[in-house]
Amino acid sequence: MERKRVSLGHDLTAVLDGNVLETIILNDFYESEQDTFRRGQALYLLRNLAPGRHTPERQRLTSPKPGRGYSEFVVAEDGKAALDHVLNYPESVHHQYEFPV
Repeated sequence: MERKRVSLGHDLTAVLDGNVLETIILNDFYESEQDTFRRGQALYLLRNLAPGRHTPERQRLTSPKPGRGYSEFVVAEDGKAALDHVLNYPESVHHQYEFPV
């Protein structure tokens, strides 16, 4: 059972495929890097996705700098992992980018 929370609007959230009624609050999944709260990662497992293209959108509603980002990925029917046409927005990466699989 998914737990719903009430907050003061300072959340890290994700919306999958534009379905805002099922907004995922990622606050409990965020882990900051050592010695800083400004950098870190939120790992959240998406289960039982239908085959096809999906678009998760992430949003950070904090002061002083709210932010948004999105990705696209395809769930293949054969279950094989593959990457094609990889871009990193809104921030550019010049040397490397890691994808946990």
